[in-house]
Amino acid sequence: MRFRKNQAGISLMEALITLVILGIGLAGAARFQAFALSGNREVKNRAEAVSLLREQAARLRHFPTLQAYHSLPARGSRQHTGTLTTYYMDWRLAPAPSGDWKRLTIDIHWPNPTGPGHEAIQTLIAGHEPARSGWRLQ
Repeated sequence: MRFRKNQAGISLMEALITLVILGIGLAGAARFQAFALSGNREVKNRAEAVSLLREQAARLRHFPTLQAYHSLPARGSRQHTGTLTTYYMDWRLAPAPSGDWKRLTIDIHWPNPTGPGHEAIQTLIAGHEPARSGWRLQ
């Protein structure tokens, strides 16, 4: 069998090499896509956790009377089922060093595929009569 110098078309070996290179490229693209989706999930979970922290802080700050402020529980916990995961929240109230203030610490935890997620905030709650502040909760 003799080969011509001006051979037309592609050989089986060239086609197989092309398929291998294409397969490696597609596998890399799929891995990158999975990594990007995993990162998006973690960002979504963290954003939702921060939102829940802020909601809980606002809930504890809004008390209808000064008596309600003084009877705020020193500790508490709450579980929240979010969009992609379940969040576990704990909070603690302690007297602040000066004035009629309370120090609020809220921790939130949630499971992640790459390890547990955690966020926390600390803030102060002022003990003042809501009627004197210029607004009142109904």
